[in-house]
Amino acid sequence: MAIVAGLAVTACATTSSQPGISAAAPPPGASAAFDYAPSRNEAPRIASSRFGYDLAGENGWSGEMRFIEEGGEALIVLTLYDADGAPTAAELTVDMPYLSQGVRRFSGETNAGQPVRVSLQAGPCEQSGARPTHYASIDVNGTAMSGCATETAQNDRWSLGLMDFLTAIDACLMEVPEADHVTIAQPSGGGVGVRLSNRNGERWECNTRANGRVNAVRTLDPSDALLGEGDPIFVRSVMPQNGVGCYAYEAVRHGDGRLIGAFGYDTCIGPGGAIG
Repeated sequence: MAIVAGLAVTACATTSSQPGISAAAPPPGASAAFDYAPSRNEAPRIASSRFGYDLAGENGWSGEMRFIEEGGEALIVLTLYDADGAPTAAELTVDMPYLSQGVRRFSGETNAGQPVRVSLQAGPCEQSGARPTHYASIDVNGTAMSGCATETAQNDRWSLGLMDFLTAIDACLMEVPEADHVTIAQPSGGGVGVRLSNRNGERWECNTRANGRVNAVRTLDPSDALLGEGDPIFVRSVMPQNGVGCYAYEAVRHGDGRLIGAFGYDTCIGPGGAIG
């Protein structure tokens, strides 16, 4: 098996604008999307990663993408396994502009010099026994593969459960029309607790019952923040423009392309900004 030597990824990505799409202003205090690994060991290299994706798809292939740190630089290592378990290793970089058209794109080469392209589209990809967060499209030297990708991290982001919270999010956004984005949603007392904000910095907490109906709404104090809140934010049914402040937006779509909403990541909170 060949040893993969990674390439550096730029720290704070520059985003591009999509014309004709309205922008949403970022709330204060949103945290970075990339969780850096503290150290790197040659063996096992992948195990040192604190962020990445597990991959699986049609015809029995599987794989993993891992974001690791080497000498202060972020590296992306891709390993694919065919149905017989034979590995193919590759080194990747993030395609720029970051999150162009709301999709995560990566490119690079295998250890044999074959071109590799990876696209990850956030959405409810279906896969038995797992909870994928993205649709995955991979091309290795002209051979295309499709499947699902599941985000993995030392600390799971609230957004992994978005589809479970969507009914509560919709109910709360109707109850609080002044809000324009979600900062966090999580199980609460048999229902769901949803925190909302707007471009003026106003914040609310909305709690729903198990049947999805709103139970209570309260205004939040500026100092009242939860761990993981704002990482990421979520805008329902809209794809805002990239480049507002330090924000980049990731489209969340159904498999047929219908827009569910968009995750917003602050790409300039250090160290290094958000690339994961």
